[in-house]
Amino acid sequence: MKKILLFFCLSCICLAAYSQNDKLEIGLQVSNPVRDTQVGWFDIDSESIDGFDVRDRSIAVGLLATYSYKDATLRLRLGWTRINIYEGLEDPVVTNDFAHDRWATGKQNKWHIVPGISWEIIQKSNLSVYTGMELPFTLHRRFYLHDKSLFWDIDNNLQEGSSDYTYVLHPGFTIGLSALAGFRFQLFPRISLSTEFAPGLFVSRRGGKKQFINHLSGETFDESSDKLNNITFYEQRFSFGISYRLKNKK
Repeated sequence: MKKILLFFCLSCICLAAYSQNDKLEIGLQVSNPVRDTQVGWFDIDSESIDGFDVRDRSIAVGLLATYSYKDATLRLRLGWTRINIYEGLEDPVVTNDFAHDRWATGKQNKWHIVPGISWEIIQKSNLSVYTGMELPFTLHRRFYLHDKSLFWDIDNNLQEGSSDYTYVLHPGFTIGLSALAGFRFQLFPRISLSTEFAPGLFVSRRGGKKQFINHLSGETFDESSDKLNNITFYEQRFSFGISYRLKNKK
């Protein structure tokens, strides 16, 4: 992926160096991170479920290059999503004289390569509306779920047991087709702000193998997990961005 990012940056530099008009724009986008991995009880959600508190610190950012060609705008978007979610019991579960506390963190990196095309359909003063389509490809890196539990005797305030393990889901990918709609506001002659909405349908190839690491015993072994092959599912992206149109080279 580093080679792809390097190629993208070098391509932008070359286009900027040889561009003879104002057709090329480079921008930065911030999007909603899509959470699409579930491991057992760790059911990723933005709300508390079954007495668990969820804290989502995930982020999604990207680079967007656009090039105006005739009546259309050619697009290439490269993105990075960092999944970072904490989920734990709001209060320890008490049974008789014993208490149980449990918490977990899920982390994953995802890389996105998204070519696309758009057309401007409304232009009024500094505000324009555009629509189009994208072909998103996402590379899912390993998903790490670190799960810890503590058990203790309430009366004697003594720890009676604990567990500490990590599940590692193997990488995979998704590919699909998204519709695209957005608004663009020309803030300055060469700087614009935009917001986009892109709902899409995707097929996936993920899972099939899961590694289990017991940090207390030092044991590590592999086990099978459900494959998500050719499963069609729905995702939607919301993005806010800022772009700079390169100067006309004379």
